[in-house]
Amino acid sequence: SARTMSSPAEGFCRVCREDSNKRCQRCKYVFYCSTEHQKSDWKAHKPFCKPSPDPGEERARRSQIGAKFTVKAFLLKADADAPRMVDVTCTVRKDEDDPVPWHNADLKEHTNITGHLGMAYLPPRGEERRLTLHWDDEGMLLSLPFNKCVMRLAGGPERLGHPWQGDMILVHNVEPHMSAYNEYDDVMWKDLDRAVRYFQDYGRVRLR
Repeated sequence: SARTMSSPAEGFCRVCREDSNKRCQRCKYVFYCSTEHQKSDWKAHKPFCKPSPDPGEERARRSQIGAKFTVKAFLLKADADAPRMVDVTCTVRKDEDDPVPWHNADLKEHTNITGHLGMAYLPPRGEERRLTLHWDDEGMLLSLPFNKCVMRLAGGPERLGHPWQGDMILVHNVEPHMSAYNEYDDVMWKDLDRAVRYFQDYGRVRLR
C-alpha cells in the first residue's frame, strides 16, 4: 500500500515489508499488512510478543535510577546477511554532578565491541525518528572484519562512503541529537531507511 500525506504508514509488515499501520494487538509493536501474514509469522513472533505496558507508567519507571529495562534495537553483525532485531538491556544512571538521568545500553550482550565505543547521532528529516548508532571505533586497529550486513543494506561496497568494520547496534534515541543524555526506546523497521542513507552518505557529503 502506498503512503499518503493524510495517513502516513507507521511501519512495515514483518513478512513482506509493505507499508502498514496495523499493529499486533498484543504487543502493539510489530506491523502486518494482513491477517494472513500475521498468522504465518506467529511462530517466529510468539517468543517476543509481550503485552504492551502503559506508556505513562513505563516512562516513569525508566527515569528511576538503577532501573533496568529492555528496548528493541537492530543488530548489524559483521558476518550477517541482514539486520536482526534484538532486546538490549538498559540501565538508568545519573552522574554525581548532574541531576538528569540517562540510559546506558549493554552492547556487549550482542556485539564484539571491545575497543573505544564509536557513537553517531542520526538526526531526523521530516517524519523520521532520532537514531543512535554504536560501533567499535578501533575496528581498523583491531583488524575487525568489514561489516557484510552494512554492505548489503547499502546496495554493495561501492555504495558506501566509509569501510565500516565490526558489529554495530542501532537504537532509537528519544532525546534531541545534540543532547548529552541518551533516552532509548524501541526501533521500528522503517528506521533502517535512515540508517542506510547514513551509511551511504558518510564520508561523501556533509552529514546533518
